[in-house]
Amino acid sequence: MRIDPTLADQIHSGRSLGVEVTQQGTALGFERPAGRPYPPPGYLPWNLFDVGNGDTYGFYWPIGREELPPIVCTTMHDGGTLFPVASGFTRAVQLLSMSHSVRDEEAEEAASDFLVNCKDLPEAVKDANVGFWGCRSDELILVDPDSPSVLLAAAKRQRANGNLELAEKNARHAVQVLPEYAGAWALLADIARQARNIEAHAEAAVYALTCPEAFDIQPRLKLLQMLQRLPDSVFKGSDPFWARRREFRRRE
Repeated sequence: MRIDPTLADQIHSGRSLGVEVTQQGTALGFERPAGRPYPPPGYLPWNLFDVGNGDTYGFYWPIGREELPPIVCTTMHDGGTLFPVASGFTRAVQLLSMSHSVRDEEAEEAASDFLVNCKDLPEAVKDANVGFWGCRSDELILVDPDSPSVLLAAAKRQRANGNLELAEKNARHAVQVLPEYAGAWALLADIARQARNIEAHAEAAVYALTCPEAFDIQPRLKLLQMLQRLPDSVFKGSDPFWARRREFRRRE
C-alpha cells in the first residue's frame, strides 16, 4: 500500500496524518478487529479533520490497485459505508475547503501544513440536493475531475436532466477510479434499463450487488428482484452470482 511520493516526503519531514509510512512510501498500520467488514481492508484513517461520532477521513486503496496512490474516503457510521471524497490527498483538501465540509480553520491548517493551494478555488454554489457536499458538482468537478462521488453527483444530475449519454460517461469514469463503487454501478444499471439495453443493465446490476458492503447501495432488494425476473440468456458473463441470483432472499 503506497502513498504519493510527495506526501510521503512531507510526512517524513515532520508533517503528520497519524499514518506511519516507510522510507519507500509504504503505509503501515492496517490492523483492525477480526470479523468486521467495516471499515473494509484497504482503509487507513488519519488524525486530520475531526468528524466526531467515531467517523474519520483516510486513505483507501481500491481492490487490485494497492501499489498505486490511494483515493480519499470518509466513514459514514450510520450506514456502515465509506464515502469516496476525492481522487487524492491534495484534491481532498481543496474540495473540503471550497465546500466548507470541514471547519475552515482545519482546512486552512491542513493546506498550510501540506502546501496545498486553496487560494484560487472556484466559488461553490450551494445546492440542498447534493447531500454530502452541499454544493453543485459542476464547480467541484473543476477541482477534482476524478472524484468518484463528484462524478456520481454529476451523473445523477445529468440523468435527471435527460442527458443519459453524459450521465453514463461520468458514472463509468467513477467506476474506473473506484471499481467497487456500488452506487455508480447501480446508476449505470438504471441508465441501461432506461435505454432498454437489458444486457448492459444486467451486467452493471451484478457489479453493483457484488461490490463490498462498505460501498453498499439502497435498495438492494429491488435491484436483486429485477435481476431475478430476467432470463438466464441476458447475462453473457461467467459471474457465479448471476447463476445463483434466484437463491438470494431478503435478509431478516
